[in-house]
Amino acid sequence: MKTQKLKILFFGMTAEASGCRELQTDCLPTTGDLQKTLLEKFPLLKTQNFTLAVNEQVVNHGLHPLEAGDEIALLPPFSGG
Repeated sequence: MKTQKLKILFFGMTAEASGCRELQTDCLPTTGDLQKTLLEKFPLLKTQNFTLAVNEQVVNHGLHPLEAGDEIALLPPFSGG
């Protein structure tokens, strides 16, 4: 049976701002809903620039649909070449 939760992974500055590296939360309809929930739960994330990846695929908008069992990563900007 597939989990009814989303797995959230925090990297770099997003981990520092949230105070955690991993979190499970109830499934939400879209990445926009998830981002709103995360910003409410972790206000310091509002000061961070990050990209969302769903199941290791970067998504470009807040309307990307989510399904139970998805893994979401909050990726900070990376420097270097």
